[in-house]
Amino acid sequence: MEIICNKKLFLNKFLIPISKFTDQAIVNVNSDNIDCTSYSNTEKQSIILYTKIDYKTNDTIVEPIKLNIGSIKKFINALTLINDDIILLTIDKNSISYKSIDTNFRFHLKEDGILEKSTINIEKIDKTIFETEIFLSNDRLNDIIKASTFTPDTNKLYINIKDGKICGELTDKNIANIDNISVILSEKYTTTLEKFEDCVLKFDIFKIISSIKFDECILKINNKGVIMFEIKDTESIIKYITTSLIK
Repeated sequence: MEIICNKKLFLNKFLIPISKFTDQAIVNVNSDNIDCTSYSNTEKQSIILYTKIDYKTNDTIVEPIKLNIGSIKKFINALTLINDDIILLTIDKNSISYKSIDTNFRFHLKEDGILEKSTINIEKIDKTIFETEIFLSNDRLNDIIKASTFTPDTNKLYINIKDGKICGELTDKNIANIDNISVILSEKYTTTLEKFEDCVLKFDIFKIISSIKFDECILKINNKGVIMFEIKDTESIIKYITTSLIK
């Protein structure tokens, strides 16, 4: 099976964001899009990453083609050696290959069952009602990353509204005598709540998101604790889903 691929879109809006999150993933190739759902569950935080790019790969694809990629970074390295912008990848039972005058490679895939398949239902999560939406710029996110060097002893970010602005405070209100710092995250937000209570998140997810390029990220907060960071444009969508912490 051969698929047409926009190399820049495939790398920048799909594979690279996944590589910042995990190095192993199951990718689904459809006739008009490529998507992936990854899950990370650690002592620090549970995070779901959903990525999708809209692009016509092959009109003859009826059922999704599953790619069990054992090393996203290695696959990225191979693709970066290709000079062409629009490329033709050949998918066999256990490999992805590319041939041209300049570059040839064969990248082997893992067998089914080796990589854990996500059972997350993204469509169900999308139906969640988010009472609050906060619009974050790349610059403001970088500000809070820089501020975190002042508070190395905490991994909590308290999000609140002060004087009509969204503020992020790095601290831990359960620990006495701990340094804290607060910066403005955004002046652009919407909420249907009469009173917005502090939303507490692990700071790790902000570090992950800051590692990719974007114009605007929408932080969606559900009153029952579901959190979604959404980055999208006309060709792609990236979603990070997690839960808030108990204060």
